[in-house]
Amino acid sequence: IWHTLRLYFAPFVENQVQELSVEHGQGYFDDDCKLSLQGYGGNFDGVDIPEIIHVRVARPDLVVPLREISVQPNTFTTLPVYLDTKPSLGTYITATSSDPTRATINGPLLVYDTSVQVFTISHVEPGPTTITFSVSALKPGSTYSNVTLALSLSVDVTALGSGFIVSSSQVNILQHTPQTITIGPDAIPDSRVELIVETEPVGIVSVSPSVVYFGQGIPSQFATFQ
Repeated sequence: IWHTLRLYFAPFVENQVQELSVEHGQGYFDDDCKLSLQGYGGNFDGVDIPEIIHVRVARPDLVVPLREISVQPNTFTTLPVYLDTKPSLGTYITATSSDPTRATINGPLLVYDTSVQVFTISHVEPGPTTITFSVSALKPGSTYSNVTLALSLSVDVTALGSGFIVSSSQVNILQHTPQTITIGPDAIPDSRVELIVETEPVGIVSVSPSVVYFGQGIPSQFATFQ
């Protein structure tokens, strides 16, 4: 509490207000601070109001805006995070994948401020994994040297399997008025891919072409069917 030792109010004056400045005391733990008031003088002499003001002191923390994310095969995605309190010294942010056979994450990241930092999550095999976090400071006694993050601070990652993107799930066809649709892989193929289009029941409509190929390592490929 930054103020003089006592606050003074003039006699016989109504609606007087004094301001207190409450500042963080450089501790790095969750805690509660309780402020009490005592009055002296005149009709306020002996007025005692214990623990009238509660101040919640929050420890420094890591902010992770996204809690669910997916990544396509043969690609990567990014995960932003940031410190909510400026560190007094360099601080490492470490992210760990619970199953690196599904997806991996880079790091640790060494940061010196509260700007947004970006991790990279890379696809390995289809399946789920969970990213958890920890922080550590370069030296003891700095802002994040004794901070333990909440166990609930995690990101659920789904490493997707391969599939196809279809321009429309339904088309209406009149006689002599063919419609077109486009189909393409939703990830970069790691080998040549053959796509066969079949109709069911057979004989009601025809699709041309019935077979197309997508090249290895080529992004954003699409084929047109009629």
